[in-house]
Amino acid sequence: MGQTSGRSAATSSDGGGEPPRPTYPIAVAPGREAAEIAWPNIVRIDTVDDPELTLDNVGELTLEPTLTVSAQMVQTLGEWMKVEPGDLYRLDIAAMAPRRQTLLFTMAKALLESPAFEAKRRAMAVPRLFAALVRLAGDFLASEKCHWGENLFWQKVDLDIPEARLAYAYQLGVVVQHLLGHLTPKERRVLSIVRDSRAPTLSTARMRTWHTTREPVPTGPKSQIDAAVYDSSWERGVAERLAGMEAVRAYVRNDRHVGLRVRYVSQGLARLYIPDFVVRLATGETVVLEVKGQDDRTARDKHEALKRWCAAVTALHDFGRWRAARVMSATPLALHGALGV
Repeated sequence: MGQTSGRSAATSSDGGGEPPRPTYPIAVAPGREAAEIAWPNIVRIDTVDDPELTLDNVGELTLEPTLTVSAQMVQTLGEWMKVEPGDLYRLDIAAMAPRRQTLLFTMAKALLESPAFEAKRRAMAVPRLFAALVRLAGDFLASEKCHWGENLFWQKVDLDIPEARLAYAYQLGVVVQHLLGHLTPKERRVLSIVRDSRAPTLSTARMRTWHTTREPVPTGPKSQIDAAVYDSSWERGVAERLAGMEAVRAYVRNDRHVGLRVRYVSQGLARLYIPDFVVRLATGETVVLEVKGQDDRTARDKHEALKRWCAAVTALHDFGRWRAARVMSATPLALHGALGV
């Protein structure tokens, strides 16, 4: 470990007094890119209303074969839908049948533009609503709630088959009307985050080199930061065990330079705290680990805030699954239990 001094030895001896204390650099270690851990730079977490559409209240629908078409269906799926019954058998079904995604998009568009769906459209953001409708249309057609009449030689039809998509194309209006009458937004409250616009994402790779007068402990290949300073031998012991655990892919001793901070409220005051470790497991899950010797009110407030922070990060889907954990003992058994490995 290299070290630097604030003044030269000659200067300190000529001036008399105590020599300057040596300082030690702590930096991102080259070649350890695989140990990088990234997270969103969260300024605020809000709880907001976010209605969700589900098939819970949608009843069964029995489909019967028909060649009835609407102007919208013809406009979207093609003039071929005007075929006479006698000519149906001469169609090149593989070439004429709509693609699966086109069929589902058409159903979602018909739902979204229907006057009967106006109230639901106001309750949800349109881009997210359209994606939800595409998913729901596909789920409904594949579910046991949607089936063909008993007099037909098939009861369920796979949308991967051109003949099936052709059959459903002619039933598009029936399915849309059925869904319009039953799809109801389900009330839901979710966590929504506000990120720092100047630096929306932080990571171990972005930490700036800093210097300390406390002699740091070198880390190994599982930490992207080349050394760490610990507040106790207990914390150092936890770090050494993390480095040796097969279930751990990467970890970092978190501090104000690494920069993962969590806002919390305790006894009416808003505060910031810095969890002790961030650990990425072989499963892909990331655990924010707090090393605690006692369980008081402040510790509980911090942990509740950390659980909320992890839930909000997980809901983003961009950073994988995150979980908050505490370890109250430095034993291997306690550490394995806290990490769930």
